[in-house]
Amino acid sequence: MSPKTKKMKTTKKRTTTKTESHSPRLGWALGSGLAAAALGTWYLGQHDFPLWFCWVTNLSVVTLLVFGLDKLLARLQSRRISERALLGLSLLGGSPGALLAMPLFRHKTVKGSFRRAFFGILAIQLLGTALAWWLLRDGGVGVP
Repeated sequence: MSPKTKKMKTTKKRTTTKTESHSPRLGWALGSGLAAAALGTWYLGQHDFPLWFCWVTNLSVVTLLVFGLDKLLARLQSRRISERALLGLSLLGGSPGALLAMPLFRHKTVKGSFRRAFFGILAIQLLGTALAWWLLRDGGVGVP
């Protein structure tokens, strides 16, 4: 039995298996990337950069690297990083990095369901940013 499968149930007729959806190493890699983004955000925030800018910048770099890693894993026909994880990184603020990584690595540029989800996330983020700018312009809402 390969390390990608777990033994589920044995009967007289057959043994069923379930394929694991991810590797524990990939989980550690994603967690480490998010921790690095948080640490970078804290560090840059200490030097008078806006925290939102630090977070988006650092998470974009992590997202770009994760997209590149997923493309490498695809070429090696190894376990992949789930689309849910890639979209999650984009949702958390890594959309600029994903937007740069897709054409750079020629990765996730054809699959329609991924593109729809990603560009939906991007549209919501852009609308949210525009709304926040509008509400906070000239000192913010309710500020005399």
